[in-house]
Amino acid sequence: MDDDLFADQLAAVGKSFPGTTQVVVPGRHLIRVPRIEMTGEWSPATVRGLLVCDSWPDQRPQLLIGDELRRSGNEPVNFSRQLIGEEAWFSYSFYAPYSPAHPALVPVIRGWLRRFDGRPE
Repeated sequence: MDDDLFADQLAAVGKSFPGTTQVVVPGRHLIRVPRIEMTGEWSPATVRGLLVCDSWPDQRPQLLIGDELRRSGNEPVNFSRQLIGEEAWFSYSFYAPYSPAHPALVPVIRGWLRRFDGRPE
């Protein structure tokens, strides 16, 4: 992984999602996003996120969402719970276009949110 490229992308995510920090876990590349605003029937209105960049930029990162997320009071269906850094997260699998030639992280997060809750671009 190109550490300078990762630092640049971390800064870009922080600009779009204030309070973003890198989570220091040996052998991992994790970015904590403290506030992701949800739309639609989801509650709470904001949740925490964790961008898993372990194989980035060769592969699209995975966005995990805090396990406090609910839809109509219930845990979302088709999610898997993961424990990372003593915190529980939901993962949600879907296909999204990604090219290692253009490895920007902010579009990955925004694409996930569009796919997840149908928000406009």
